[in-house]
Amino acid sequence: MKKIILIFFTSFIFALNLNQSDKQKHFLATAFTAVLSDKIYTNYYKNRYHTFPSKIKRYLISISSGIFAGFLKEMYDKTQKNDNFDHKDFQADILGSILGSILKIEIKWK
Repeated sequence: MKKIILIFFTSFIFALNLNQSDKQKHFLATAFTAVLSDKIYTNYYKNRYHTFPSKIKRYLISISSGIFAGFLKEMYDKTQKNDNFDHKDFQADILGSILGSILKIEIKWK
């Protein structure tokens, strides 16, 4: 199942044309944000309730935090002179958040 998911996202990434440096940065930054937010949330939940949170909660927290960070970056870009909300950047943000979450939760990095 994990291989199928990775193959799916790899093909999706190529379809997005992430060969531009800016798109790659968006993808990596939101993937890192998703991984980091899952780590923080899991540690908090484990310390507070002495058990691990469900995968669904972990996915919701990590994916939404990555997407939110990407959305804030695009809204900031919109306020800058000669810049606007780039939908391709936001797509890269969404994909990065999802893939970072899947890698962190399913592969179980420490």
